[in-house]
Amino acid sequence: MSYTPPFSTRTTVSIRRLAWALQMPMTRTMEHVVAMIPNMVDPEVVCAKCKDRQRCKDCIFHERKQMKDFEELYGL
Repeated sequence: MSYTPPFSTRTTVSIRRLAWALQMPMTRTMEHVVAMIPNMVDPEVVCAKCKDRQRCKDCIFHERKQMKDFEELYGL
């Protein structure tokens, strides 16, 4: 990974408390939080603004966009 920005104190404190509530490590908790974002943000919007087309296969938004396209294609 090339760059990981530091989190604000508020974000760190909040994730820590969420991790305690879920009884998970903070890193795993963050993965769960990130996994929920494509359900709240349209993946097509994210993909349209993407600046790194080399990593699509690793991106949760690309995966969700493919699922959405598949569901639309087959009327699911």
